[in-house]
Amino acid sequence: MSVLVIRQPSVMKLVRQVIPGPPGPPGPNQVTGSTTTTLVGPLVGVGGYVTAATGVSYATDGTRWRVTAQSVTEVPLLVRAATGQAADLQKWLARDGVTVARITRDGEFSRPTPDMGNSESFGAGAQAAGEASTALGAGARASGTNSSALGAGAQAAGEASTALGVSAQASTRATATGQAARASGHYSSAYGQYARASGSASVAIGQNAHAAAGNTVVCGAGASTSTTAGSSIAIGHGSSASGPFSVIIGSSASGSGVVIGDYASGGNGIAIGRQSAAPAGGIALGPLARAQDHGFCEVCPASDGSSETGALVMRAASSDMFNNPQRQWGLHGSWVDNTLTNRRGRMRIGAYKGDTFVESLRVEASLAHTPLLSFFGAPAVERPVVTGSRGGNAALGSLISALAQLGLIIDNTTP
Repeated sequence: MSVLVIRQPSVMKLVRQVIPGPPGPPGPNQVTGSTTTTLVGPLVGVGGYVTAATGVSYATDGTRWRVTAQSVTEVPLLVRAATGQAADLQKWLARDGVTVARITRDGEFSRPTPDMGNSESFGAGAQAAGEASTALGAGARASGTNSSALGAGAQAAGEASTALGVSAQASTRATATGQAARASGHYSSAYGQYARASGSASVAIGQNAHAAAGNTVVCGAGASTSTTAGSSIAIGHGSSASGPFSVIIGSSASGSGVVIGDYASGGNGIAIGRQSAAPAGGIALGPLARAQDHGFCEVCPASDGSSETGALVMRAASSDMFNNPQRQWGLHGSWVDNTLTNRRGRMRIGAYKGDTFVESLRVEASLAHTPLLSFFGAPAVERPVVTGSRGGNAALGSLISALAQLGLIIDNTTP
């Protein structure tokens, strides 16, 4: 068995010439026998006759050379660099002599773009048309300067753009990562399968996420902003921002203004809590809270550490050494009766001494749908009825009249 070894600066030059009939005996520059032949000068094959045992032959079915391994453990063709090698080890040229592929002196494969400095393309139909661009993948195209397209059909069309993923697309200074991700806004970024960042300087993260307006951020599968929701944020699966300068956070949270909580919604109000909702100017705090109108505030359970079912507590800066906000006053809610047919609520109003709530006023609803009221922590009662004779006492009469006018008592007295 023979092995052909080519040493630099030797050149293997093959002159293709068809010679009819069987090959003749070995002649000049022909390799025969079962030996290792080392070439130190050009090898010129006229007719290319090399005996079959060598594994290098001139094909009888066309004008081409053939190198065939003679065993499964044999390297059929060796190209060895010279000491201090400066030139490429191998080049492939087009018919016009332009280099279309090469093996560098360090053994790296390169497919340079003609007349386009530092550009490389790899893959069937890949094109690196921009200066210092890279296209990797079947049909990938990097047409912008300093752009990179990685993935079958990926397109980096703008300057300094990056498209990573099958059919990903990125415009000027944009980044698209994921299958069919599209960053069409300048300076935009889209991450995730089918993610779209079409607004300038927008960011879309998640499958099917869509940042449609400028300066917006959406994060979560299906999260989105409308084209009119500039400078907004939508975070959460299926969350959506429909108005400018909005903050929407939560699974399926939607609307404009500040909306935080799963399925919460808002219309330029503030809604915080699962399924809370607030219109323009409204405030809804807590799960299921509903602010029904402009300026309306509804607060649902938000514990302040007490045993109450819900509380709204005001904190204010204190004079302690850390200036930490401390409890100041609060509204505490609880149930008088939480059964289905007799459900009745209670509200207590008071101030704090340290962390202790001091009740001043209590309001309840009665079974007869009448108000109950008390002061200073006493049990709530119905409005009292004052009866009897005033006996001509002017001061007493004046007091009873005043209390009645405030609605605190019913005056059934006689002069």
